Amino acid sequence: MMYVTTEFIRELNTGATVDELGNPVSNEASEVVVNHCRLAEWTSDDIAVYGREVTANNQKMLVKPFSNMLSGLKAVKFAGQRFEIVASRELGRWTLLILKGYHNAEGLA
Repeated sequence: MMYVTTEFIRELNTGATVDELGNPVSNEASEVVVNHCRLAEWTSDDIAVYGREVTANNQKMLVKPFSNMLSGLKAVKFAGQRFEIVASRELGRWTLLILKGYHNAEGLA
């Protein structure tokens, strides 16, 4: 596992504007940069359960943030790439995030 600097992207409800259906329009805001996030490797058991397609397009990240930092998170950004948060699980002092990214000809997009 290696440490990466990660930017947490949270969805904020502006409440000021609404769309044509009357729903509030929200904006994204990059609020917090965390220096102690770890990328975790997929194990052979993970690949057997989830399949290679899932493990090829997703990352596992362990974060050790304050609990209030995790509420409302939509995505994370590290190494110039953006990943949507698919799932999270509390593991004691660490929190596991499953992140979804996509491969293209130039790497992850």
